[in-house]
Amino acid sequence: MSWLYRLFKRNNEETFVRASVPIVPDDVAAATASAVAYPVNPTVFRIVIPNTAGNYDFTMPFKVKVIDAWLVCTGVAPASGDLIRLLNGTDAITDDKAMGTTALATLRFTTYTTYQDIAAAGTLRVTATKNTNCACNVYVMVLPIA
Repeated sequence: MSWLYRLFKRNNEETFVRASVPIVPDDVAAATASAVAYPVNPTVFRIVIPNTAGNYDFTMPFKVKVIDAWLVCTGVAPASGDLIRLLNGTDAITDDKAMGTTALATLRFTTYTTYQDIAAAGTLRVTATKNTNCACNVYVMVLPIA
């Protein structure tokens, strides 16, 4: 289990003090009503997708579970055929999300697969398919898990 430590310095002597709450709980995914509940702060990653089709990879610094994702279209209005998909390496986390035809629209991914858990140093991949404009900001909310 990882703990948050604070560094205090007085008279040129350093002291580390451990906080009372771990930053990564034992196992958030397995918590039940009878289990000990740990407070967990979700983290949101923003991945900027230019108006170019392709794969955009982000390496996870710690093990996470994807709990929510959405995108905000940028630039000119997209058209049918402009798609975004989230993957855990090569395994799909979501279905293709059509970007619609409205400029600056916010769209939420609503269907997730069983590949929501991404290992530490694993790859969160965003795949963009372009017809007219696939430029967007993709926001992925994750929970740290052990």
